[in-house]
This record gives sequence, structure tokens and C-alpha cells, in this order.
Amino acid sequence: MNELLLSSIHEVFENHFSMPLKPCPSVPAEEGYAAAIPFSDAEGEKEALIWLQRPLLEKIALLLLGEESPDGATLADLAAEVANFVVGHAKMEASDKNIAFTMGTPHFEGVLSSDSLSEGVSFCDTDEGSMVLRIKDANAR
Repeated sequence: MNELLLSSIHEVFENHFSMPLKPCPSVPAEEGYAAAIPFSDAEGEKEALIWLQRPLLEKIALLLLGEESPDGATLADLAAEVANFVVGHAKMEASDKNIAFTMGTPHFEGVLSSDSLSEGVSFCDTDEGSMVLRIKDANAR
């Protein structure tokens, strides 16, 4: 797992969103909003996928947009923006450490069942739900 992204996801959720994360033993068997963003580092071209349960994404919508009842399109856009936040923060950390790191444009993958997430590191927001960060080689699609 990319240490920069792990550090970044904690930084974004804990310091920017005020949502402490902790490891979860498993991801709930539910649907969530997923967004992916390509990036490259010293290990090659990769893709980060971030999957968020709807209640967690709704809490972020309230925090960032002031929207209490966001529609599906807003949640889809917000999922992509969260991916951009996380990978963008990793890129800033890499730059500070003189590590090569580039990133592409995030895109919404869809509302996916957690069963479709074959691998990843899961985290819990203790009050609002789960999220998953999955990193895979870009050519493994």
C-alpha cells in the first residue's frame, strides 16, 4: 500500500473533515459511492479507488457544501472530489519529500457494492460509516 496515500487519507479525514478514522475489521455489505483517480509514483502507474458509504458522504456534503440532503449527482461529484483531495494531498507530501508523483483527473466509478472491492484498506468514521481505499496497478483493470 502506498504510504503517502495512507498518510494522506488520515490527514484529509482527520484534519480537514474532523473525522477520526480507525481500521475496521470488515467493510459492511452495502453499496457506496466510488471514485477513482490515476497516479504514478516510483512503483509505476496506479489507480486509487475511494469507496464511501452514503451517510459518510452526506456528512462531508454538509461540511463542505452546507447541503443536508444532497442528490445522487452531488454525491457522485463529491466522491470524485474526495478522491482528488486525498491523492492531491499525497502529491503535496511527495513534493515536500522530493519524491516523483503525478496524478490524473478523478472520475466517478458508480454506486458499487462493497462486495466488488476485492482488496483495500478499510477505515471507519466511528459515527457515520465506512470508507475503503484500494490501490491497484493501472494496467490491472
